[in-house]
Amino acid sequence: MNQHKMPVCVKGPLIRRMVRESTPQIATIQVTTTIIFTFTIAFFVVVLGMFINVRVRKFLASDKDYFLPIQSMSSYSFPKFDDWVAPKELWHSMSDEELMWRASMVPQIKEYPYNRTPKVAFIFLTRTMLPLAPLWELFLKGHEGLYSIYLHTSPDLVDEYPETSVFYKRRIPSKVYIVKAFDFSQNFILLDRRVVRSRLVQGFYKPFLKTDCVSISAPVEWGRATMADAEKRLLANALLDFSNERFVLLSESCIPLFNFTTVYHYLIRSNQSFVGSFDDPRKIGRGRYNKRMAPTILLSDWRKGSQWFEVRREHAILIVSDVKFYPIIRDHCKPPCYMDEHYLATLMAKFGEELNSNRSITWVDWSKPGSHPTTFARRDVSLRFLERIRGQSDCSYNNMPGSICFLFARKFHPNTLEPLLSKVDQKPISMKIPQSHLNPIKIFSYLFIIIGLALTFGITLGLYSERFSLNPLQTLKTLSSAVATSAVTVADAPPTQVAEPELHPMVLAQIRADKETQQILKKAATVAAKMKKLPAKKKIAFMFLVKGWLPFAPLWEEFFKGHQGLYSIYVHADPSFNSSSELDTGVFRGRRIPNQQAHWGKFSLVEAELRLLATALLDPSNQRFVLLSESCIPLFNFSTVYSYLLNSTQTFVEVYDLEGPAGRDRYKRRLWPAITIEQWRKGSQWFEMNRDLASRIVSDRAYFTVFKKSCWWYSCYADEHYLPSWVNINYGAKNSNRSVTYVDWTRGGSHPVRYGRNLITVGFLEFLRHGKTCEYNGKSTNVCFLFARKFSFDTLDRLLRLAPKVMQF
Repeated sequence: MNQHKMPVCVKGPLIRRMVRESTPQIATIQVTTTIIFTFTIAFFVVVLGMFINVRVRKFLASDKDYFLPIQSMSSYSFPKFDDWVAPKELWHSMSDEELMWRASMVPQIKEYPYNRTPKVAFIFLTRTMLPLAPLWELFLKGHEGLYSIYLHTSPDLVDEYPETSVFYKRRIPSKVYIVKAFDFSQNFILLDRRVVRSRLVQGFYKPFLKTDCVSISAPVEWGRATMADAEKRLLANALLDFSNERFVLLSESCIPLFNFTTVYHYLIRSNQSFVGSFDDPRKIGRGRYNKRMAPTILLSDWRKGSQWFEVRREHAILIVSDVKFYPIIRDHCKPPCYMDEHYLATLMAKFGEELNSNRSITWVDWSKPGSHPTTFARRDVSLRFLERIRGQSDCSYNNMPGSICFLFARKFHPNTLEPLLSKVDQKPISMKIPQSHLNPIKIFSYLFIIIGLALTFGITLGLYSERFSLNPLQTLKTLSSAVATSAVTVADAPPTQVAEPELHPMVLAQIRADKETQQILKKAATVAAKMKKLPAKKKIAFMFLVKGWLPFAPLWEEFFKGHQGLYSIYVHADPSFNSSSELDTGVFRGRRIPNQQAHWGKFSLVEAELRLLATALLDPSNQRFVLLSESCIPLFNFSTVYSYLLNSTQTFVEVYDLEGPAGRDRYKRRLWPAITIEQWRKGSQWFEMNRDLASRIVSDRAYFTVFKKSCWWYSCYADEHYLPSWVNINYGAKNSNRSVTYVDWTRGGSHPVRYGRNLITVGFLEFLRHGKTCEYNGKSTNVCFLFARKFSFDTLDRLLRLAPKVMQF
């Protein structure tokens, strides 16, 4: 007992002595442990990140199918997304009208579904090969992926650049006019008189008097409309690559004044285009105005400027989309009015003035009188001469004083190549970019990263400080306890193997599904051309959302018979049917789209509908879109359905407000404030809409994201609420608030009435066709439903027998 009492008597002094002697050692242990702990956590995070990165990249790069049996559909040739956003081949068979329409397409979804690096498109308008090509080769060397090249040359040019050249196969199709000739013994008629009139007078076509058709090339002539045609053609081809952000027009006599890095940063960082546009009161300005251009183009609108421009992507789209001002200037601006000096200058003054610098970045010397600027020969090229051009700084950049005004210069004779190459300086020019141009996104990104790291360190330190107090005795006690506990744990624990974590197949499938869906939606949202004129017939897209096979395929075959070219078919089936051949017959052959699992009552059903809509939007001829199921049948023949939908001024999406558990009670508070309870609507899943609404739906991100997070389970049924609520908020005035697909909900329950074989009679079908009244284009009609569901599969034979008599097909 005495041995236990003695320590009690000396407890206070002994502890104080131990503290004084152990304080330096404890502090050293605390600091060392903190450093080791910090490095351990950092190492663990790095290793974990590398592991996840490798696993995901291996999955995305693998051809192995982890979940969806896609390989069974390998017989279909699906278009590649990369070919859509950046065509590899420049040569095509599109006419100018088709090309301009295609190039005018604008993505409505701002985020790109791929890693987009903005590029500068160098578009060369030349007659022959580029005599200064070696200089441009040196200029572009080492900067692959940051530029694109497009060459518009004479159609007669057959020479090609070497395969090692950056200009190899970068020529675009030049315009070729197909002229029909008819021999009337005295003369013949040429259809494109504007192009060939002068040659006709000269008897150019006498050798072709006995032929029916003549194919001629329309050369680009200085001062004429063909020059502006070629510029628009170059812009349109460059716009087909969605990575091209800036567009520079150059000639064969142009040279770069700075290296590529300087030019690239100057253009990409600029918030303006560089198109010369000014009001010239002289005879060579306002004196060229033609009064017949009024009232579309007034004298006060008339501008002049340099032909050699540089524009942003939105301005390039504006130029190729213009079908209002271009024909007027083309028809009324002929020499001595030079269209290439007035068309773009006038167009930018009317629509792009706010984002235009009203100056050119291509230096030209007009000090000598005449119709053409000064041409510089070999003897003119010197360092002093080039520095004089480069050093001009009497201009603005991003609305602030700039240090560089010109990036290119012309006209340089081919014999200047050698002295120019000897004076190349590859060092980047230090540009003083105005402070206002600093990218706020990057600034906030850096701040976010710094704040995130600080928070992480603070949380770690806070958790760590709970076990290590500033009191040395408490720290020593905690350390001793932790070490003892760890020793027991390690000693008692049996040896285990750490298993490599695996991503669940469902997760892998979702990663792939999300990526494919985003790409399809992006492409679909892009097909929103600014040019309204369509190059083909209008079609109706019939979109079938089915579980498996189509039992009424024979009935639909009869419905579509004889109307090829007026419809498109798209089928989204369950992935388990990818290997099935039941959907590969007749008009349904090859019409399946890439699919994902779609479950009744879940948000995946909405995603399947959007996938169908997006795929159908890729065909610009599709103007109306109908969603159908495997139990749907047509109630009228194709001609009636086609006329009804194409002539309608409204869309047919059922939208109504319903109180109770099947309506407002499904509203989720998490939808607020994007969607309020007053905006919440219900409607049928089976819709019909026009192209405008379809484009807006697939472009939606705000409501789609909110619905996906808040209305994804059976208690909400997103397929009955997402589209009706969206239309109610954004498209109400243009919608009829009714469906054209008949469904019977009179018996209640989760599913509508299913019609069996014994109900299929002439009277029943006539009731579906004309049994109700509704409004169509502001007038009352008894044709309210064009389709009906749900029909049992055993009704097919009776429907086929009654279709010629009742449905007229």
